[in-house]
Amino acid sequence: MVELNTETRSVHITPYPTVRLYEAEAAYAAAEKRAKEGEPIDVVLVAAGSIEKMKRAYPNYFLDTQSFIGLMGKVISWKPRTETWTEHVR
Repeated sequence: MVELNTETRSVHITPYPTVRLYEAEAAYAAAEKRAKEGEPIDVVLVAAGSIEKMKRAYPNYFLDTQSFIGLMGKVISWKPRTETWTEHVR
């Protein structure tokens, strides 16, 4: 599970092995509930194997987090405090 905190501009990863899929889904549902209640997070549940495989499958989560936060900000109508959206689009 990958959780982006748009307030602290941080990404937190919680790995779950396949045998714990039920637990991963429950954690994801709880995080989605927190987001709906106003916590400044965006959460995704992905299947990629190891962290290295996840980095290859989802490189944007591991590159410049400012760019990623800017893109997520556009999606959720939030703008970074120090940059404008146009600086992220090329």
